Amino acid sequence: MNMPEEKQIRPARLRHRGWRLLAAALLVLSVGSYAASTSVLTAIGEQLIHADAMQRADAIIVLAPFLDRVMEAADLYRQGYAPIVILTRGQRDPAEQELIDRGIVESLEERRRRTLVALGVAADGIVVLEPLVDSTADEARSFAEWARVHSIRRVIVVTSPLHTGRSRLTFMRALENLPIDLIVRPSSRNPFRSDTWWHRRDTFRDGLIEFQKLIYYRLVELPRLAPAAPSAAHTS
Repeated sequence: MNMPEEKQIRPARLRHRGWRLLAAALLVLSVGSYAASTSVLTAIGEQLIHADAMQRADAIIVLAPFLDRVMEAADLYRQGYAPIVILTRGQRDPAEQELIDRGIVESLEERRRRTLVALGVAADGIVVLEPLVDSTADEARSFAEWARVHSIRRVIVVTSPLHTGRSRLTFMRALENLPIDLIVRPSSRNPFRSDTWWHRRDTFRDGLIEFQKLIYYRLVELPRLAPAAPSAAHTS
């Protein structure tokens, strides 16, 4: 027996209505998930980035290796924020060191030093710290050991935006026994931003790597980083 035509149409309408409701539910879920993920990703970006208000300081230290950081430091120097720009010396393998010793290639710190001079920093206003460093913790400790025998009251740390949060924690730890104010300055030429870092493949990759490093530093590196000892240079 054939069903009446209206009874045949009704189930089809119900099915179409069900698909529309499912599609609407999926759309709402997708929008909600995107909004939630955007909030989470922005929160991660805000953990990575730290920027302090600028003040005059006794020195600027530029963390290795990127030249946009060198350019930022030169800008600050020309604007009169500090009379000294400090560089660190990175670790190199034996072959690279031999080529440097033979004058065939120049070291990274020499390239950065020449760039600073070309950008208007006085040659006698550049200090290259002697210890070879291989991490942010090494750089912070190297600076702390230098600062404890100099009359440094405030320092500006220049690095990439995504590196500022970890750098701040590391320098605070290294300097905790010294009365030195810390100002962290992100490079303005770097595209990493807390609210857009996941929009590009390169900044998304860099952000995820830096977030892992931040967790590692909090759990492992900072507890074993010994602060510089107090110094008579800061007691006057």
